[in-house]
Amino acid sequence: MNDVIRYVLTPKLSYKDVVNLSLVNKRYNRLLNKILTDYKIKLDEIYETLPSFIFDMISLDQWIESEKIDFDQKWIGSTGYIDRFKYNDVNKTLGYGKDTWGRSFLTVKMLSTDLNTGHNRNGIVCIFQRYSDDKNKYTYGGGDRFIDPLFYSGGIFSQECLNRLKRLFSTKELVYEFDTDIDTTVRYKYILK
Repeated sequence: MNDVIRYVLTPKLSYKDVVNLSLVNKRYNRLLNKILTDYKIKLDEIYETLPSFIFDMISLDQWIESEKIDFDQKWIGSTGYIDRFKYNDVNKTLGYGKDTWGRSFLTVKMLSTDLNTGHNRNGIVCIFQRYSDDKNKYTYGGGDRFIDPLFYSGGIFSQECLNRLKRLFSTKELVYEFDTDIDTTVRYKYILK
């Protein structure tokens, strides 16, 4: 039964959902608490690192499979932002950590496909706290022209951008299209790696 919960329920539930379910349903309480106990240290660390609006949009199984990243100064760009991650710098689909100034960050590895040309590209994006004194303003770096359209929102993540990101995490793939300045519709497909 533990495997059923781990592999069937956790992809659909957030950490908060599992805690609430364990409190409401006595039948599953023991099994759910076993999962929470097994991963509690890691999940508590992630929850303390990232704000709840990011933590809650990602399922429990994705967090369990994520990795903690020890920050390296080479990832800081000329503007002081975390925008120099490379695809091979991270082993897992999701990574999390804090930089030298205590700003939290999340890395996401994905395959992006330009549906107009069929061009595929492995990429990584780093979603990070823009200012060390404001824990609610996040932006991104390390993207490229194939990943940028999914995240671009004028410097600070908009609610629309967060909704796209949440859909990507829940479905593990997303088709996104937008109109360019030259009356062309561009379509990209993103798949979590």
